[in-house]
Amino acid sequence: QDNQHAMSKQPRILNSLLNCYKKTFTYSGRESRGPYSMLLLCQHVWFLLYLAVIASKMNEISIFALAAFLLPMLAANVRRLHDAGYSGGWCLTWFCFTPYVMLIFALFLPAKNINNPYDDRPNLA
Repeated sequence: QDNQHAMSKQPRILNSLLNCYKKTFTYSGRESRGPYSMLLLCQHVWFLLYLAVIASKMNEISIFALAAFLLPMLAANVRRLHDAGYSGGWCLTWFCFTPYVMLIFALFLPAKNINNPYDDRPNLA
């Protein structure tokens, strides 16, 4: 029974991860903790592979691979900050000064559902 439950959740996790990648150039809206955490985990694995395989050979492909790492993470982090009620501009300072600490910190920010200026749903309060 537990195995069936795990099998039923697998497409949902994969769909949320693919949805984050599809919204690579979308900086508006919100991103909940679940899809953000899956993207964070997947991107860290991707970055380790990037360092081990691609970055060892400096060429044009390594720049595109780095962009494939940074762009989805930047967009998801902005949407995650919006979910917590913060401006996405904070993401720029995070990437410049303390990128990994703040990416993980954003994972634990609680969602702000009432009076969130970045919410596209009608306010129910």
